Amino acid sequence: MLARVAENLYWMGRQLERAENTARLVNATTQVLLDSPAGIELGWDELTRVMGFPDTVGVTEAEVVHLLLLDQDNPGSIVVSLRQARENARSLREVLPREVWEQLNNLHLRAPALMTAALDRSRRHAALREVVDARLMLAGLLNETMSHDAAFQFLRMGALLERADMTSRIVDISSAVACTAPGGLGMETTWISILKALSAFQMYRRHKNVRISPKPVVSFLFSDSRFPRAIRYCLENIESILAELPDPADPLRATRQAARLLSKVEHSMELDDGLPVLIDEVQQRLCEVHNAIHESYFSKPKPMAEAGMPTQLHAQA
Repeated sequence: MLARVAENLYWMGRQLERAENTARLVNATTQVLLDSPAGIELGWDELTRVMGFPDTVGVTEAEVVHLLLLDQDNPGSIVVSLRQARENARSLREVLPREVWEQLNNLHLRAPALMTAALDRSRRHAALREVVDARLMLAGLLNETMSHDAAFQFLRMGALLERADMTSRIVDISSAVACTAPGGLGMETTWISILKALSAFQMYRRHKNVRISPKPVVSFLFSDSRFPRAIRYCLENIESILAELPDPADPLRATRQAARLLSKVEHSMELDDGLPVLIDEVQQRLCEVHNAIHESYFSKPKPMAEAGMPTQLHAQA
């Protein structure tokens, strides 16, 4: 396979996954705001920090939502991510099933109107849910209509790496909530919203506990090897893909180093600021996995800002 084709597939996977998870993140944050009891304050500038914009202090909800959904200058906004994914798909029409191209093109055309509707808090959930559902339909089409050859594996590897990174960011929105309500009710509401944002609420209660508390929730989302949105699941599947590709030594080493960090979850939860520090370390390791994949398979690494990576990861590189 040509390196250019493999790279376009990898980035198409990342961009589609980014659009879906940004929709999940904004929905989760909005839900925390709507469901939290009196005494809970949400720092929208903390949300921009989570997404890799550390210098946006004092921003309003409207500014943050526009930045993440519609901003044409933000390479990670939903409309830009979908546009970039569509452009990559256009160059891959001989590789991708026709149904995938039609579904993606349709989503790309609908996205500006949907994201404009999502600026209104009362319409946000439905509009963002439509993006998530359309992306899940695309994933199903790819899985059921595309040969599971090397092309499919590069696309899937990009999606899995992006998902691992975005899961860590969605977990990190817990730091955007200042909990002053008695009895810790606000934090329980926050963790429920995080689980629901990742479609993980039912699976967590089935496999972990019916009670919601921070340590088992974070352990599930970071370390579970069976739940598809957990970071360990993503890394183990990336490792399986790499094992079938030529010259995987450097990407495999970086992937295994990232996976080893996940054993620190429970200890980190016992320390002040332990979780944010662990999340930063995980994101750094995921950045190293990305760099190793580029250097091994795409010849010259593409600058992350140009490719649409969140600016925080770009800074870490």
